[in-house]
Amino acid sequence: MADASIIIDGGIVADPRWNTPNGNRVGNLTVRAGRSRKNDQGGYDQLSSTPYDVACWNEIHDLLAAQMPEKGSQVRITGTVTGVRTYEDNQGQAQASVEVRAEGVKVWPKRQQQGGYQSQPQQGYGQQAPQQGYSAPPQSQGGYDSQPPF
Repeated sequence: MADASIIIDGGIVADPRWNTPNGNRVGNLTVRAGRSRKNDQGGYDQLSSTPYDVACWNEIHDLLAAQMPEKGSQVRITGTVTGVRTYEDNQGQAQASVEVRAEGVKVWPKRQQQGGYQSQPQQGYGQQAPQQGYSAPPQSQGGYDSQPPF
């Protein structure tokens, strides 16, 4: 049975971890994605939140590293689900995290102090960096302008 394909639009919750086990390059990201709704006070109520442990191997590692991700950056990850890890949080509650092997990655710079997102995302999305400029992913979920879709 094949692993399930997944697309994750979310935020990086910790700086990436870079390793080279057995000569293979790997970048590990912890990404949190979820839904929220605007409330009557002008803020947002969190409706759901799911953590993902994303492994970016070899060529995808290189693509990720070139985009210089950091905590707070928004990302879109395509990949396959490889498992679910359970753990106990600081309050002793059982939690789960979805493990994903990335097949494509795009990083938007984190919000700037003034001016919001930069007008163009960093290079990336597939297994190879685009030859010239930015090439947007398929517009299956609402299209892309200069801002990420989340």
